Amino acid sequence: AVGFIALAGGPEGVTVRLALIAALMLPFLALEGFNGYFKAAERMGWVAGPRILVRIAAAAGAFWLVSAGAGLPSFVALRAVEVSVLSVTAAAAYGWVTKALPSLRFDPALARSMLREGTPLFLAAFGAIIYMRIDQVMNGQMLGDRSVGIYSAATRISEIWYFIPTAIAAT
Repeated sequence: AVGFIALAGGPEGVTVRLALIAALMLPFLALEGFNGYFKAAERMGWVAGPRILVRIAAAAGAFWLVSAGAGLPSFVALRAVEVSVLSVTAAAAYGWVTKALPSLRFDPALARSMLREGTPLFLAAFGAIIYMRIDQVMNGQMLGDRSVGIYSAATRISEIWYFIPTAIAAT
């Protein structure tokens, strides 16, 4: 995405700098896999509390950014920090609970197998993301960037209210 925006340009308001800020969260997303351990072991209590606190802090940050009239880069940076903290929290909890973090090794054959088996799920999730976010694109086309920023922040703030019951149910 960064290369494409650098070569062809992006939508109005999207710059290479903005794409780079968003790309900062990608390495941390790999750590979110540690949540799978807690879900499978039915031990979400180890990560639910910290995740709720991070989500509340991010929602408060988004609320503050909206009230301060912050620009899009601020919201993207806030999202990158939120994802990073959530991911590091999951990895730290896994290391604390299992003491197995130093012994983890990469298995190329397993990675290939999982990529092959996970491709349909990836495509389905990608379609769902487009479906869930197309309203923001349409909002931007009809009303402008300011309304997209407000709508995105409001969406993030409202998402906290369905994350909390889900986390409590999982624990």
